[in-house]
Amino acid sequence: MAGWLSRATEKLRRPPPPAPDPFSVNCDCGASVSGIRTPAAQRPACPQCGRPVFILPQNVYPGSVKPAHREEVVPSSPKNKSGIRDSAPPVAANKPGRGNSVPASEQKAAATGVLVEARSPLFTPFRLVASAIILIVGLTGWGLWHRSQVVAAQKIVAPAIEAGMAALNAGDFTTGARELKRARDAVDLLRRSDAEAVSVRRACREAIVGDQAASGDPLDILSESISNNGKSHVLNSRHRSTWFLFDTIVLLGEGNRRPSIVDWPIEIEGKKCRIEITTPWVRKAVERAGSTTEGRVIFAAQPDQLIPDPADSSVLVLRLNGTSAFLWSSFDTYAALLYRDNAADLLQLTQETLARQTEQMEAPQ
Repeated sequence: MAGWLSRATEKLRRPPPPAPDPFSVNCDCGASVSGIRTPAAQRPACPQCGRPVFILPQNVYPGSVKPAHREEVVPSSPKNKSGIRDSAPPVAANKPGRGNSVPASEQKAAATGVLVEARSPLFTPFRLVASAIILIVGLTGWGLWHRSQVVAAQKIVAPAIEAGMAALNAGDFTTGARELKRARDAVDLLRRSDAEAVSVRRACREAIVGDQAASGDPLDILSESISNNGKSHVLNSRHRSTWFLFDTIVLLGEGNRRPSIVDWPIEIEGKKCRIEITTPWVRKAVERAGSTTEGRVIFAAQPDQLIPDPADSSVLVLRLNGTSAFLWSSFDTYAALLYRDNAADLLQLTQETLARQTEQMEAPQ
């Protein structure tokens, strides 16, 4: 029972204040910030860069056998005989999750957060102004260039038409085609649709056909194709731009979709050739002719396919491109190609056919 009073008195006494809890935290600049923790959080300034460093408050919870995760773990020093703890250098165990900085030696390996790349806006006042200036300069330059082209086209039309028609009257289809192409390009640029522009386009097509017809025989093209076993791809790849000029009778097929037969019998290397075309121009010309000329039509067209007849291997079928076909209208260019008829009555019929075809092309569709 001895000493019970002293033990009871000791229990009633206030517990001694907790030992000072030192800290030592590294700043981002690498300097060390040291001190004693307080019940409240602190933000002491770094002695080197002056940047505030966040310090956690003093731990108010009693220690346990397995301490909880703390920012710093300071090992307790053994007490000496007088009961005072020996001073020992604090051990900083900074944890990124508690808000303190990471030591300089671990800054490269530790995650510092999400870096958001700063992007400038797509449309800025400077870019908008620069784009507007470039657009204005481009439109102005294009307008000046187009105006110069229009002025030049206006000066080209009349001389080119005169030179082209003079060359056609002289039988020079090469020069006539070149000059009339210049006139046609000029009226196309001017977007003209008057009678003179229509006549220029028509004369240009006839000059191009006449130039090709005067420089070579279209039958040679058929002979070359037939020598290649009549394969359609040979004709398509090499002779698609060739023009054929026909002055013959056309037999209409049954229905608008059925091809019409061009009565132009030819036989090359023992193979007969049947010519077919599907176009409203030729059909209307035959219908307008009636029984006067028995379906005589003067037209030009480009070839489309040359294939063997599925029903008879000894016959070839030449299909003309209906979209390229056009009716002939000029008697002068027709006569210059040595198609002038000797008999006066046939000459009159040719002029009447060309006049009727010209009226058909000029009539509103």
